[in-house]
Amino acid sequence: MVKTQRLAFEVDKTANLDHPIAMDLLIIYDDELLKQVVTLSAQEWFAKRSQFKRDYPATLSTWEWEVVPGQTLPFFQLPANSEQAKGVILFAHYKTAGTHRLRLDPLPWAVIKLQEQEVTVKK
Repeated sequence: MVKTQRLAFEVDKTANLDHPIAMDLLIIYDDELLKQVVTLSAQEWFAKRSQFKRDYPATLSTWEWEVVPGQTLPFFQLPANSEQAKGVILFAHYKTAGTHRLRLDPLPWAVIKLQEQEVTVKK
């Protein structure tokens, strides 16, 4: 069961080495799909996301944003049916090496911090 209801975002002024950051939030309603997705890095997700979206239209919901360093974003309220999901994952497409993936479903709310070289979560 997913506990996450609300997200906020803080984008540092030097985030992603001062470049825009693509972010995808995934709500996953299938255990097998979740097992696949949690093994991916952000780079792999962004390379394969179109195919995942075609292969799993009924069990994968996504929201896509692109933010710029220093940007302020409003809170994001997850849909009510997300409580039945198996997991909530956020990918951030950084220029630096790393997984850049967050698992959010155990958290009722979270502040996503987009920093210079990585994405973190403030609980």
